[in-house]
Amino acid sequence: SATGPFTVGMHIVKWSATDSSSNTGSADQLVTITDTTRPTVLLVGPATISLNVGDAYAEQGATAQDIVDLDMTAKIVTSGSVNTAVPGTYRLTYTATDTAGNSAFVGRVVTVNVGTVRSFTGPLASGTVGTLSFTTADATCTFPTNPQFLPLSAASPAPPAGIVLKDGIISFVINGCTPGATVNVTLDYGKAVDPLSKYWKAGTPWFEIPATISGNSISFSLTDGGLGDTDGTANGTIVDPGGAALPAMVPVKPIPVNQPWILVLLSGLLLLGGAYAMRRRGW
Repeated sequence: SATGPFTVGMHIVKWSATDSSSNTGSADQLVTITDTTRPTVLLVGPATISLNVGDAYAEQGATAQDIVDLDMTAKIVTSGSVNTAVPGTYRLTYTATDTAGNSAFVGRVVTVNVGTVRSFTGPLASGTVGTLSFTTADATCTFPTNPQFLPLSAASPAPPAGIVLKDGIISFVINGCTPGATVNVTLDYGKAVDPLSKYWKAGTPWFEIPATISGNSISFSLTDGGLGDTDGTANGTIVDPGGAALPAMVPVKPIPVNQPWILVLLSGLLLLGGAYAMRRRGW
């Protein structure tokens, strides 16, 4: 008679006994084997992952083994997803269920952080593609949102009449800094910047801050709570709307040469010039 081990299902076990007089007795036993053991599910890779916005997320999955169904990796069901374009915490679950209905799962947590974004490229007011970037010794300074390249009409208050902005205005915020941090900002206009340009900060009133021109770019420094920081407070956030500008050209009014007094003046100047030339020649 069968004595095991038994597979899942029903089995008949026959028992018998014989005494010293050779008398034999027997009995049948019904043995039912059920599977109550859950599969074993293991993560491939770490249980927690930290990424920055824009990073690529590579799904590593999980493996599953069962005492009856053996390798169940191909039958794992994954729930949840990760969007690295949006900061937040994402939870993934990997579940395996065997043929007896026993289930097991493991989870993974993926955190998408804002990270440190320090460069932005986009169309300027004219349509030319420009790039705004910054460097700093502070490890946590970042653009929390994309800077904006805006038309001149968006400037508030309007710039003074004595300057002409090169290509609209830029508006950006840098935060996450240690209070009092300094950042070095570069704005690449994608086309040559006139060496006479200055960087003007929007405000009431507008004012000029020191800047360096090099090829297509204008560079300047901003200190949290200092010159160029619109909120004026050392709070870890730098706000800076402004742009490169040149002095406005003052139109020259034409001289009305058809006026009588102008004609008399010109005649006198010609006579004086002629007399001076004759004296020099000894006439």
